[in-house]
Amino acid sequence: LQDSTRLADYSLGMSKKLHLICGLMTRPNLLIVDEPQIGLDFMASQALVDILAEAAESRGATILMSNHDLDSVARTADHMVLLKHGQIIVSDVLEDGTGDSLESTLRSALEAG
Repeated sequence: LQDSTRLADYSLGMSKKLHLICGLMTRPNLLIVDEPQIGLDFMASQALVDILAEAAESRGATILMSNHDLDSVARTADHMVLLKHGQIIVSDVLEDGTGDSLESTLRSALEAG
C-alpha cells in the first residue's frame, strides 16, 4: 500500500479486507463483526470464515457476528440468537457445526411466529 492511497480509493472488497486485517492484528479476545463477508469474493469469504473459526477455537476468542450467511454462521458459531423487530425470538446452542441444526432451528422459530 502506498502512503498516499486512501482507504476510500480501494474497492469494497479490498477495503473490507484491510479493516479485518487491522482488527485482527491485535489478536483480540472479542471480535464484533457486522456482515463480514459483504464485498468479498468466494475465496476471501471462505478464508475469513476459517480465520474467525480459528480465532474462536484456538484462542478462545468470542465472536459477536451479525450475518445472513447460514453456512458461515454454522461454521463459526456455537450459539445463535435470532432477532425479529429487535426482539429475541430464538436463543439456541448450535450442536453439530453444520447448517442442518441451524436451519431447523430457524424454520421452527419462523413457523412459530
